[in-house]
Amino acid sequence: VGRITDAHFTDEWRFDARMGEAVAVAVRRTAGDLVPLAAVYDSDGLLLHEAEADGQGRITFSFQPPADGTYRLVITRTNLAAGATSGDYTVELTHEAGDS
Repeated sequence: VGRITDAHFTDEWRFDARMGEAVAVAVRRTAGDLVPLAAVYDSDGLLLHEAEADGQGRITFSFQPPADGTYRLVITRTNLAAGATSGDYTVELTHEAGDS
């Protein structure tokens, strides 16, 4: 469980993934009025995917890592530091082997 507030408006989660596997990301608001924003970066800091919550505070997407390695999932809120929403959220990552 994570929490986004005015004082702490960004969380970072690291995970390992392999090239070609499908990584599904699900972020769900569990308390407050948080409108989360999720972004995935590779180990070089290159943005691979970005998504904003639907009207219910949920984000779901999948992506295929371009290489084996450690990736960063950054959770924040719409408008970052200037945002007006806050609350708790959960993150779920699932990995599925890609076609070989």
